[in-house]
Amino acid sequence: MSKSHNKKRNIGIIYSQLIQMISESVVSGDKIHAKKITDLLRRHFHEGTELYREFRLFNALSQTSTQSEAVAVRILEETRKAALKTNAHQIQSEKGKLIKEINYTLGRDFYDRKIADYRNLATIGTLLSDWRKNDIKDIARIATYETIVVESLIEGKKTQKDLSEHVDKSANILAERIMLKKYNRKYTDVLSPSQGDIIQRYVFSITEGKETAFRDHLMTLLDRSLSDVEMYSMKCENSTLKSKLSSVSKRLNELKDTNVVTDEVIAKFLLVTELTKELKGDTNE
Repeated sequence: MSKSHNKKRNIGIIYSQLIQMISESVVSGDKIHAKKITDLLRRHFHEGTELYREFRLFNALSQTSTQSEAVAVRILEETRKAALKTNAHQIQSEKGKLIKEINYTLGRDFYDRKIADYRNLATIGTLLSDWRKNDIKDIARIATYETIVVESLIEGKKTQKDLSEHVDKSANILAERIMLKKYNRKYTDVLSPSQGDIIQRYVFSITEGKETAFRDHLMTLLDRSLSDVEMYSMKCENSTLKSKLSSVSKRLNELKDTNVVTDEVIAKFLLVTELTKELKGDTNE
């Protein structure tokens, strides 16, 4: 990645940093700070703004995956066409206003926050900029970056390991790591993809008036988590752990009565995704 890349004007990076900060505030119980950042996102990323369109372009190239090279190339081409339709003057103006508000309300050290997908988002940001400039001097870099993005689209997300690969791990260790985590646990400054997705959907459900659809999405995640707990419980031979799993299932089932999604509910579902990750052994701890 070029050393000249300006991460302060990369919407993919800024958006990820904002989502990360909202998540930390929600989990730590700082409702005021979480609302402040959520309101900032609503003001700057609502439908009809160039920032919103730019965010969608980032998502098309960073969140999509396919097994077909032809499809990946088509996604790249359609994104390029959409990028060329952007009002360059307007997007620079909107970026300037966003940066000014972040500097004033969140501090200049906001941009120092580390995110897991930085290199990929920096590549995409540079590519979008180069497409719009259409400068012959950038052709070699464009070709290189387009190849990188196509490869990332084909590579997709890492396949989850099958649950059966982990049933022989020490039940006592799992009991300690999974069941004794309290609801007031502080997350690290890097969200898992599933947690980031929940926060992202939460913000846009409010902005776009899709609260019901978002609640349905949470219920789908809940059903999957309940299924994972049940599967693990069936294979578990440790009686102490099985009793704790039963308690966890009861707590998860209580979430089915959720009618209105609040910050407290989001905090619980962030922990639900952490539980599922631990059960499947998908952890870096």
